[in-house]
Formats: sequence, structure tokens, C-alpha cells
Amino acid sequence: MALNDVTIRNVKPNGRAFKLKDSDGLFLDVRPSGKKIWRVRYWIKQKENTLTLGEYPAVSLKDARIMRDEARKLIVIGIRPESPKQANSSAQEQPQNTFANIAQECLDQRRKEQRSEKTLSGVGSRLRRLVLPFIGNMEMDQIQAPTLLQVIKRIEAKGTLETAHRVLNICGQIFRYAIVTGRAVRDPSSDQKGALLSVKSKHFSTITTPREIGPLL
Repeated sequence: MALNDVTIRNVKPNGRAFKLKDSDGLFLDVRPSGKKIWRVRYWIKQKENTLTLGEYPAVSLKDARIMRDEARKLIVIGIRPESPKQANSSAQEQPQNTFANIAQECLDQRRKEQRSEKTLSGVGSRLRRLVLPFIGNMEMDQIQAPTLLQVIKRIEAKGTLETAHRVLNICGQIFRYAIVTGRAVRDPSSDQKGALLSVKSKHFSTITTPREIGPLL
């Protein structure tokens, strides 16, 4: 049975380590100290591996599932995902670890997965017009929540609320891709809940968080 937030909050240590399974390899490793650590079991070339995603509640259930799904996309094509801890050293070794480079890599990856070219073209256009001029040359771990919010607020200020939410969603997916490929340690878009005005349209009910829109990449 899949986990829920109530179960996770209420679980107590019992003097030994134990696991609470979620789904698709995701589980919560509950340590005797009381720490709760998200991990994912996966196989590459018939060899079992474990990916560490981070500690609850800093990494929420929703975020852990998103990071798991991003990791699985890499695993399917034989790429070994990296943990946020490994990403610290990886990022230091890659001075060209810019948002623009990672965004392009993410788009290329989705293209290999045969995503709609029309959708990818639209995503690329939004990034080039609305995001890259401001943070494209910044390294991923330099982009903090306030910096990203300024970018999104510029879009919101033009009255294009739906676009602002879409762009924030796209940025979040790029950051999460960077996390599982070892080029970033966290996703600042996850801090933006409630920072943008909600929007209603014929396509969406009221949107209060970017992830409610669904995947755009």
C-alpha cells in the first residue's frame, strides 16, 4: 500500500532500522535515531542499486515521488542516477553546470523519449524568451528561490498568469532532472507555493501550485 503524509508523520522509531514501502521502488528508511530517509531501489544490468533522495520532511512525499520518477526515466535508458549528496561533488567538477545547459539537455532527453515535438518546441520557446535571459548563465546551485521567483514574477506582472505557472512548472522539472543526474541538490521551484496568483481558464481549474498543471516536459 502506498504511503501517505499522516502515516509518515506518525511513524516512530522502535530501536532498529526498518523500511516503509511506497511504490515503484520508493521507500522510507526509518533509522533507530528517528531519521526518515527516502531511498529508491532500482536495477541496472540486473544489478540492484539504491538511490538516496534525502531526509523527510525536507524532502516531502510528493517531491520524493517526483524525484523517483525522474530517476526511473534515466534508469530505463541505462543511465545511473546520482543522489543529492553525490551531486555536491559532481557540481563542483562541472563549471559549465548552467541552467541553460541543463535545460537543453533535459529537452534533448525528452526528445529521445519521443515526446511531442510541438510541445518541446513550445517549452524551448518559453525558456528562451522568459527564463534564459535572466538565469541561463547561472549555475544550478546558485539559483535560489528568491531569484527564481523574480523571473516568474516578471511573467506574472504582464498579466499572463497561466504562462507564469507553466514556466514555473517547466523550471521545476529541469531542476529535478538536474538533481537525479547529479548537477543540483534541490529544486527551488518547490518553495514557490502560494507565491503566485491563482489562475482559472477553460483548460485548468484554479491552480495554486505549479505541479497541479501536470508534466510539460
